[in-house]
Amino acid sequence: MAYYQGNLALDEKKRPQRRKEVPKTRTKTTKQQQTYPSRKTQPRVSSIPTKVKLTRLACVALIAIVSVLVMWRYTQLYQTSLSIKKTQQQIKALHSEVSTLKQQVETLQSPERLQQKAEELGFSQSHSNVTKTTTETNQNKTGKPAKQGTTKP
Repeated sequence: MAYYQGNLALDEKKRPQRRKEVPKTRTKTTKQQQTYPSRKTQPRVSSIPTKVKLTRLACVALIAIVSVLVMWRYTQLYQTSLSIKKTQQQIKALHSEVSTLKQQVETLQSPERLQQKAEELGFSQSHSNVTKTTTETNQNKTGKPAKQGTTKP
């Protein structure tokens, strides 16, 4: 009876019958009687034809080249993304620097500050001319006292 719900290898109908081997008997032979079968040297037959081997080798080489090219492109993309990130960081730093410089320009251009600085340097405000009063402490680069004069705006 066949076993239906399990391994079909147990089915008796499909199992091949084993042959009983006949034990070999040894007989004594002398060296003279013993003959060796002549071996002919046959060329070694390759299991895979050469054309198939070359085709497989070419496919492996092609796959290797393509994989190297893909890896090379990924490294280029990675380097490009790194340079983009560095450039973006530099842009952010420059934007913050520009904003601080704009604030400095606004404070330096304020009319109150300009008037205070002019008074410190000895300029006085009149309706038609700007005059500078010199003292002995104000000297030009040559060491001579600066000349008094008026300048027009």
